[in-house]
Amino acid sequence: MCRFSEVIKYGWLPAVCILLSSVHAYPSLQIKIPNGDSVPHPCDSSRIWDGVGHENQAGGGARNPFGRDFDANGKVWDSTICRMDSDGDGRTNGEELGDPDCIWSQGQAPAVTFGLSHPGVCEPLDSSTCAGRNSFVDCGNTGEFDCPPIHAEDTVKMDIRFPETPVPAQETTYMCMAFELPSDKPYHLIASNPIIDNREVMHHIIVYGCSGMDTAPRELNKPWNCQGEMQSCQEMISLWAAGSPGICFNEDMGFQVAGEEGLKYAVMEFHWNNPSLVDSYTDSSGYELYLTPNLRPYNAGVLMIGQSDIAIPPGKMGHVEEGTCPGNCTNQIMTGDIQVTLALNHMHTMGKAQITELNRNGRRIQYLAKDDHYDYNSPVFYEYEDPITVRPGDELHTTCVWQSLDKTKTVNYGEGTQEEMCFAFLIYYPKENFRSESCVSIKGLDHCELWMNGKVRRGCDFDKIFNPVDPDTVAMNEAVSEKCTPFVCREECLDYVRTLKQHPCFIGDVGDLLRTWYLRDESTRNEVISFFAAIDSCDMELWEERYRPNGNIDGSISSAENRLASTHFIFAVAALSLLF
Repeated sequence: MCRFSEVIKYGWLPAVCILLSSVHAYPSLQIKIPNGDSVPHPCDSSRIWDGVGHENQAGGGARNPFGRDFDANGKVWDSTICRMDSDGDGRTNGEELGDPDCIWSQGQAPAVTFGLSHPGVCEPLDSSTCAGRNSFVDCGNTGEFDCPPIHAEDTVKMDIRFPETPVPAQETTYMCMAFELPSDKPYHLIASNPIIDNREVMHHIIVYGCSGMDTAPRELNKPWNCQGEMQSCQEMISLWAAGSPGICFNEDMGFQVAGEEGLKYAVMEFHWNNPSLVDSYTDSSGYELYLTPNLRPYNAGVLMIGQSDIAIPPGKMGHVEEGTCPGNCTNQIMTGDIQVTLALNHMHTMGKAQITELNRNGRRIQYLAKDDHYDYNSPVFYEYEDPITVRPGDELHTTCVWQSLDKTKTVNYGEGTQEEMCFAFLIYYPKENFRSESCVSIKGLDHCELWMNGKVRRGCDFDKIFNPVDPDTVAMNEAVSEKCTPFVCREECLDYVRTLKQHPCFIGDVGDLLRTWYLRDESTRNEVISFFAAIDSCDMELWEERYRPNGNIDGSISSAENRLASTHFIFAVAALSLLF
């Protein structure tokens, strides 16, 4: 579960779990192939290549040739995948993994357990057959965290770990622990590296800074279950994603710790994934944090863009949603240029493609993250050694494509993996030049329309219409109650809603947003459902007045307009059913 509801409501970034949705070399995946936990590294047979199907030794990220074939085969080991030669080195996958006769099945002991080789790496590496096939294999990479600045004499290393903690026998658990950061002098956090104790369950780790807090948010160094909890500490300063041993931040930036404006406390969040519901697991994972007193030129920040109103109908080969942070909005929330050093797209399991781009003066300047074939289990980090400049007035735009052929009902935005998201995340500097940690659309309304221009949105005064004692709101509610009845179009109601439906609060995206927000308060939900069912009772008559003034349909009507009345009618029927 990824908790982004607070982002949408308040405009800040409480969780960047989308960065962490990759599935790394879980033993539960290794057991699906023979000798899956014993595949040797092609450069050093004393080392194990844990992520057998990935280009990254640790797993996660882009798949290697075997990983692509195994995925295309439904992640099932059978004679088909066994007899393939995925890496093109002349040996079948079965021969390389110890199942030469293709008779192995999950749970059995492989026929051969020695002399194994990698089915996704063409070997021998230096042979003419394998020339150009193994560009992802780096024999100079020892697998250690590669970040030269952490070896400087004045770098401070902090090891933060959970005490040995039982893992609940449930699929998803979020656990948090508050800890204190050094306060003797200002620091920049320049790198972080995970300490993974239990690979069976560890899905991701995020560290949130407690901005503006002079006291600890909870008892220090004591884990608590924080699932579904709105974090009081909101500033993401580090994360671990499967497939990466750690993060070494761009040399020109760091996250500010201690000092007059720096962080004094932080919270480390674990996401445990225990789909087998094992009740005997424990975990004491944690983080190595590296801080330097030699402050870098800029403070780092994280920006989220995207679309939070998602409705994917069933049975679609491709459904598209878009989110935009337009130029007139970046002009308002940016005080200067920012430099993007990393970009990442995020959808859930239905996602098939996502593109995030930088536009200037109506033209694309740069793809920031381009996933033509998106894979939820293998997210791609787009790192820029030469950062990408974003200027005030530029547009940041992301497009998401989902496939829903196997679905039988509409899938909406939500935090669970069975629901969907459409976000992109940008790590940038200087933090101070972007006055918000998100620029997310809701329907066709951009961040600035929603949050930066007061409570009037496209002519609709939300403070006024949501105020139950406002004279105009009181008069409207009384008129609807007196003149209108759900599902029955009375003449006096038709006369009244003919004008009401032209009010800015009841038109287009603003009208849809108003309905959604009205329904959030459970204590008044029944009254709200009745109100909208009543004002929608004459939608068909209004539609006919507009498009059949002489009994004939105007040929210029769009299919969307043609469905408008029936859409509101269906909304009213479905909503009113909740009353009974």
